[in-house]
Amino acid sequence: MFVAQSFLSVLIFECFYLPFCECFCNQFTSQSLISDVKSSRLLLNDSFSSGYLTSPNYGENRVYTSNTLCSWTIEAPKNKLIELNFLNFDVEYSFRCRLDGLYIFDGKTRKDRLLQMLCGQNIPDRLVSTSNALHLVFITNALRNAKGFLLKYSIHEVQDSENCASDEFRCRNHLCISKKQICDFKDDCGDGTDEEKCKSQKMGDFECGKPAFEFEESKKVINQKKIAKPGIWPWMVSVRYIPEEPYGHRCGGVLIHPQWILTAAHCFRRGFNISEWSLLFGKYREISNDETQVRRYINRIIIHPDYLPLKDDKKFANRKDNDIALIELNAPLVFNDYIRAICLPHTYYIERTGITAYVTGWGYAEGKLQFEEDERLKEASVTLLNRLYCQKLYKRKLVVIPKLMLCAGHLEGGADACKGDSGGPLVVKFEGVWYVIGIVSSGEDCGLPNQPGIYTKVTSYRSWIRKYVHFGGTTQTFF
Repeated sequence: MFVAQSFLSVLIFECFYLPFCECFCNQFTSQSLISDVKSSRLLLNDSFSSGYLTSPNYGENRVYTSNTLCSWTIEAPKNKLIELNFLNFDVEYSFRCRLDGLYIFDGKTRKDRLLQMLCGQNIPDRLVSTSNALHLVFITNALRNAKGFLLKYSIHEVQDSENCASDEFRCRNHLCISKKQICDFKDDCGDGTDEEKCKSQKMGDFECGKPAFEFEESKKVINQKKIAKPGIWPWMVSVRYIPEEPYGHRCGGVLIHPQWILTAAHCFRRGFNISEWSLLFGKYREISNDETQVRRYINRIIIHPDYLPLKDDKKFANRKDNDIALIELNAPLVFNDYIRAICLPHTYYIERTGITAYVTGWGYAEGKLQFEEDERLKEASVTLLNRLYCQKLYKRKLVVIPKLMLCAGHLEGGADACKGDSGGPLVVKFEGVWYVIGIVSSGEDCGLPNQPGIYTKVTSYRSWIRKYVHFGGTTQTFF
């Protein structure tokens, strides 16, 4: 039950729920029924400018019901926006809210753009629509239930503090800075938007492959993967889908230059709108904010022109050729102890069978979703395997592993890249310097015997990378 207050009256909406059906609301005034028409449409106007909304069965020492699907549509007058402020939030957490969750769409239906999907116990930040309507969907399963949520919805009024002064620049993260700070070669906004399109900016030389912290293999293990230590892998990138934040992690990536990362082409095979994607650097926890994290937006995505799935030819369905993409950042990064680039190997480097490499990412710890996935960055040590031998292992699966790919894993099964690790780096260390030799591409489930992971071989694409990325005088030698 929730109470909605306005200047004229007190409205109480009580939701009636049935397993996997719509949760409608009856409308009351001062405990008296004023309408017996079931409706989940909440209209805001000058006299009714705000209200409160809860999950079903919300209250002290109570939990929401199982197997429930509730939906509400909140509408404001045209040319007005809607603001949500959460007062309490406790929804069963699962990886990317696959079990219970509150989904918020920027419009009147589920077909509109997804703004956020929420679960866990952290109270979400204030949310403001970009249209005059929001559609909320709350879904629960038959497992564990929690207290639920209480939120206030209202007509959003733009405050003076949200507008920058005439001599100020408004950053994409809504921060106001002096216009004199634009293109001053410093990240004054914190997301690089003040350094975008600065024609005079020149990229100096930079050191690669040398973390600030000495590598020490972690001893904390979760389902064959180890929990990485903060700062050990400073080139690790989280490629994120903004509409689904804070659960927006979709792929990994690897920083090779202050303004460029490498990732997998298949992360964008269904198309993309760069305005809906962002990149997080210095990231350790997938969902929670880290003090060390820095956000950048995407200037452009360059998918390799010979990435076979783009050719839409069925005969290429099981081939993984050219699964590689470059992403240019909206502005260069400033390197620190938690954000640094990794080195590229020379084209003449030969990946030697039997050497140990490391793969990192925020993907699943096993081949299927776990109820309690750890959100910290994970690492796994794998062994480089002979490609032709791998091809024999995958022969029954009709998977083709071309010369442009690498194979790595353990024949007995175990530590391996998994779903959510795509695009992340496969790295090796030589004489104190780290190099990226592979990009996570595919595999058969995760960690199965005789089913090693398949990686895009970076040395095969060094010339293509250098066509777009200019490394200046950076020294990138290999054994």
